[in-house]
Amino acid sequence: MGPAGLGWLAVTFWVGGYMAESGAATACSGWPLCNGGVLPAADDQEITHMLHRYLAGGFVFLVVPALITAWRRRGELPWAKPYALALGVLYAAQVLVGALNVWYTFPDPLTVAHTAIAGCIWGVLSAGAALAFYEPYRAAAGRAHAAS
Repeated sequence: MGPAGLGWLAVTFWVGGYMAESGAATACSGWPLCNGGVLPAADDQEITHMLHRYLAGGFVFLVVPALITAWRRRGELPWAKPYALALGVLYAAQVLVGALNVWYTFPDPLTVAHTAIAGCIWGVLSAGAALAFYEPYRAAAGRAHAAS
């Protein structure tokens, strides 16, 4: 996952931070629905809350291809398997903790965990992007591919 994934994640973080600070965090009761509906009401706080959820949910369309690609290349790149495992586990944990936050009305430990996991996802994606351009790995991958 490259700049598009990092950009998408940055926007998701920004909207999530805005949601938390604006008071929109508690605008939607229930998860995955917002107050019983898929679409928010014409309320700014519900719209902000659901925008964060839509962005986070849409991120799966960037995460899954990254996981598949990394897993397929795990034999060529020593970092691909731990990258795929870390990204998959962190994303699943993030969705679960996000849901728990809504269900339990945003207790501090869950809110902090949600933010910490988000930071870990950013770290994994950044490391993966950097390693993808790291020349010794690219050279080794090219030799392994040529030998096949």
